[in-house]
Amino acid sequence: MKEKEKLIIETGIKLFATKGFTATSIQEIATECSISKGAFYLYFKSKEALLLAIFEYYYSRIQERVKEIDNQPLQPRERFVKQIHCHYDEISKHKEFIIMQVREHAIPFNEAIETFIRNMRVSSNLYYQRILMEIYGDAITPYIWDMTVMLQGIFHSFLELIIFEVTELNLDHLSHYLLKRADDLVKGLTGSDPEKEKPILSTDAMNKLLAEKVLHPQKTKRDLLAAIDDAKERFYDHPKKEDITITLEVLEEEIKREESRAPVIQGMLANFSSFPELTDLKSLIEEFFFAEKK
Repeated sequence: MKEKEKLIIETGIKLFATKGFTATSIQEIATECSISKGAFYLYFKSKEALLLAIFEYYYSRIQERVKEIDNQPLQPRERFVKQIHCHYDEISKHKEFIIMQVREHAIPFNEAIETFIRNMRVSSNLYYQRILMEIYGDAITPYIWDMTVMLQGIFHSFLELIIFEVTELNLDHLSHYLLKRADDLVKGLTGSDPEKEKPILSTDAMNKLLAEKVLHPQKTKRDLLAAIDDAKERFYDHPKKEDITITLEVLEEEIKREESRAPVIQGMLANFSSFPELTDLKSLIEEFFFAEKK
């Protein structure tokens, strides 16, 4: 992510949290960032697009911290506690932003945001399923999805208190508390008669439901520009860096145009033939601009 793009996102977070989404104008965001309104549109086509980027920015920060914990030499129980603490901590840091969006119903449910929210929920379900299996093993297999749903319910109930109530909770205590409640659920479910205490959610039904829920949003110009940035970095020490950099920069400027010119893009993509390492980028750009014409 470019520094200016990050600046716009973090400025949007601050202004949306203090003034609200509706009351904040693009001009105000641009002024706060010391950029022109036109420069804002180079990165985000609308205020709604910025809001989606903020959600993605939050989520990626949490996921990065969760992955860091995954890479530590920890037992599953300790890892679960640390990751739950991480989730609560990151969200509590930005609760003013969340409160403002909820109060003014600012979240516009367009296709991109709906896709993001659905995929985030699927990811959360799969995370709980995986970590609970690591902690408790095959004994809870018949009840794994019941456990997943119930534990997430407890997690979100306390999360609402953290966001909307004045009282501050001890996050370390709360994270350990959730693990103990999971122990209680496992003890109750595995100690019952499986013939009498049948699971509510079957594995087959949940797997099918999650597969149907995963949506794959169309790529955006922002995705293409990010891919071009990555390509520039990969070619930093390449012997033919100058040749390909010119092509990438022309493509970048053309993609940023409100009406990108197909012949220019096709001409630049023709230069990729000498660079097999750019095949994926070429396919990505062709799919975005020319898939419907094929």
